Amino acid sequence: MALAEDGAVVGSVSGGCIEDDLIDRHTKAFAGAAAGRAIPSGPPSFVKYGVTADEAHRFGLPCGGTLELLLEYDPDAGALAALVEALEVGRLMRRTVRLADGAVTLADAVAPEELHVDETALVNTFGPEYRMLLIGAGQLTEYWRRWRSSAASR
Repeated sequence: MALAEDGAVVGSVSGGCIEDDLIDRHTKAFAGAAAGRAIPSGPPSFVKYGVTADEAHRFGLPCGGTLELLLEYDPDAGALAALVEALEVGRLMRRTVRLADGAVTLADAVAPEELHVDETALVNTFGPEYRMLLIGAGQLTEYWRRWRSSAASR
C-alpha cells in the first residue's frame, strides 16, 4: 500500500480496517505537521496489528491472527521504479531494506525466498504476477466471470 502526501492511496494491506487505521495515522501526522510537529520521516518502523484477540477482532483479522507491517517513510522513488520495471519484464527480484536508515538494495534473485527479518534488515523476494485459474461453476468463478465482463466493457 502506498500513501501519498495528498492522501491518495494505491493498493492495500489486508482489504479491511488496517488501511483505515494507516490512513488515520497519516492524516494525524499531517495535522501535526500543520501544527509545527514533523510528519513521519527517518528510518523505517514496524507496526503490529492483532496483538490481542480484541484487536484482531476490531481489525477483522481472521482466527485471531496478527499482521506486522514495515512502514517506510519517503522511500526512494528511483528504487521503486526500478523494481516495478524489473517485475514488468518478468524478472525475480530481491529487495533488501536496511532498518537503520531505510536504504534499499535491489538484486536479481535466482529463486523465491522466504521473507527474512532480523535486527538489521528486511529481505523480500518479488516476482512476476501469478495467474489464477478458476475451474468450475461455483460462486467465486461466477463472480470472476461477471467482473471480467464488466472490466472488459470499460
